[in-house]
Amino acid sequence: SLRDCHGESDCEREGEQLCFRCMCFCFHAPAHNKWAANDSWSKPLVSGPAPSPRLWHTAVSFQDQRTLFVFGGFNQGSVYQDMWILNTDTWVWKKWTPGVNAPVPSARAGHIAVGFANKMFVFGGQEEVRLLNDLWEFDLNTNQWKQLNPTGDIPAPRVGAKGAVFSEARMILFGGCLRNLDDCSEFENDLWSFPLS
Repeated sequence: SLRDCHGESDCEREGEQLCFRCMCFCFHAPAHNKWAANDSWSKPLVSGPAPSPRLWHTAVSFQDQRTLFVFGGFNQGSVYQDMWILNTDTWVWKKWTPGVNAPVPSARAGHIAVGFANKMFVFGGQEEVRLLNDLWEFDLNTNQWKQLNPTGDIPAPRVGAKGAVFSEARMILFGGCLRNLDDCSEFENDLWSFPLS
């Protein structure tokens, strides 16, 4: 069942947070294991300016840093380029701001993002019209984006693919659509691998 958390102490005592679409919830867990979950959801009290409602964004968690990174997305004709960071100890949102003339990925939705070794990797997606197959790395230690330039064959531009990281430090990409989000009627089943270290 869903219920509101009554302040920060409730989440600290009973569980941790998971963000789903525009809402954030915390799992209620036994006191001896803060990350364990039972069958109940709750909505924690978060503060700070929050991301606007959106879909087709990505959310990547870094447990060592106690953070959740939300990047990009789409809502009512707008494609987002912003990145938001949720501190899962304090439940405070913060908008990430790039330095002057710092490289950043273009606005996009339907991309994939994975986290590995204090870095977030973003691939593909769709700008307002154009499909993408670029690959970016965000370094949590330097707070900087860097575009990567893979060699050899690379996946075709696409939206809606899914990605995962394996212990061998490889990002796996599967499937997606090679047409715009509003015209996806045929889907792919190709599998790609990229080394992350």
